[in-house]
Amino acid sequence: MSVLRAQHELSSSEFIDWVAYLEIKKDEHDKFDYYLSQIAAQFPRYLGDPKKSGKVQDKDYLVRFEKGESKRHKYPDHLSKDQKISRSKSAWCGFAGISRNG
Repeated sequence: MSVLRAQHELSSSEFIDWVAYLEIKKDEHDKFDYYLSQIAAQFPRYLGDPKKSGKVQDKDYLVRFEKGESKRHKYPDHLSKDQKISRSKSAWCGFAGISRNG
């Protein structure tokens, strides 16, 4: 739905109600969220450190939304494409508990 259509079809009080509803519902997880967290948890279990694989829990990979400003990392402009790719791979491997030494 476009913004213009939403403005035409919803009153401001209805819009505020929807915003409040979505704020409450954003932290609720459905069956699909748990399924995806199970898949995501398999990477460090099979590719990570065998000593730590038993400590990986599915719930650690559920998406959680936080209020406040985005903490998204921005790459410096002076980095080359290869350096950005290398940093991205390191970050993902670190998140998944996978060593890149090899």
